[in-house]
Amino acid sequence: MAARKPRVRVVGIEPDVRKVEIARKRATKTRIEKRVRFTSAALFDLDLRRATVVIVVREPLSDAALSRQLLDRLRPGARIVSHTADLGAWVARESRPIEGRPVRCWVVPMRVARRGYAVGSSPS
Repeated sequence: MAARKPRVRVVGIEPDVRKVEIARKRATKTRIEKRVRFTSAALFDLDLRRATVVIVVREPLSDAALSRQLLDRLRPGARIVSHTADLGAWVARESRPIEGRPVRCWVVPMRVARRGYAVGSSPS
């Protein structure tokens, strides 16, 4: 689990208050509550700049707008992990099957110009 690593901060955003409470209890039980924050809110109503990992759980979709929003709000090197989201033309750096589902990980590339991204990175 990423939150067990030093210097990793995880932001969990879920509109369902019951699921947020379950996540908080699990974090406390596994002693990672100081490095994770779970909140019931819309994803882009929060300040994500300090997050090093964002887990996106939503209905399967291909969403280039979602990838642009995440790129604009996360720092270079931050990871986005999902088993449901597809970030359009942005190719995941890693994909592994977990419990029969492909879990993908994207890494926010280094910015090289205003609103531009590193050569060879796939956000478009």
